[in-house]
Amino acid sequence: MWALRGKPPLVWERPRYIWLYIYTFVRPSTGENEHCLLPSVDTESLGVVLEAFARARGAGRWSWWF
Repeated sequence: MWALRGKPPLVWERPRYIWLYIYTFVRPSTGENEHCLLPSVDTESLGVVLEAFARARGAGRWSWWF
């Protein structure tokens, strides 16, 4: 790559990838699993995934009461 002396080189690039992250829950005794694809890894995304997993399994804040 060439650039004039004292000038930073400019590079134009095309994004080639769209990243997805897999959140997976596996039950070791049966191999049963559930997964979710999201575009980021952060605490907010993990909260969303955990809530969806809990609802799918019938768990919740008061599930032990019933």
